[in-house]
Amino acid sequence: MTDLSRRVTALEETMGRLEPLLIRIDERLNHVATKADLDAARADLELKIDKTRADLEIKIEKSRADLEIKIEQSRADLEVKIEQSRADLEIKIEQVRTDLIERMETSRADLLGRIAEKPGRFFMVGTVMTVFALCAAIVAATVAGLQYIQTLP
Repeated sequence: MTDLSRRVTALEETMGRLEPLLIRIDERLNHVATKADLDAARADLELKIDKTRADLEIKIEKSRADLEIKIEQSRADLEVKIEQSRADLEIKIEQVRTDLIERMETSRADLLGRIAEKPGRFFMVGTVMTVFALCAAIVAATVAGLQYIQTLP
């Protein structure tokens, strides 16, 4: 064999050993994405992100509108409840005021009745003056009686 045929044979043997290696590399590369696959995936992801963003914006706006409605309803309900409470409190305050006025009038009438039952100032002054006058009369009578007794024989 000539040098050329020996080289061709060595080359064929090397190619025979490379063929299974190339098949394994090809099988592994089948799972690797190409630039076109990456571009398609990127475009798909961008589309999904844009759709998700739009959906979220719609949901956020709907939630915001729902919350604003609920807040306004709650505010209106609270204002009604506050007004009802205020009216109830005014009624209760007026009832308490009326009850207190009635009690004061009753207490005043009772006090005036008790005072009327007790002797007045003029009665007391008159009584003291009468007792004083009687004491003075007794003293005068005693002095006159003693003078009379002294004049007796």
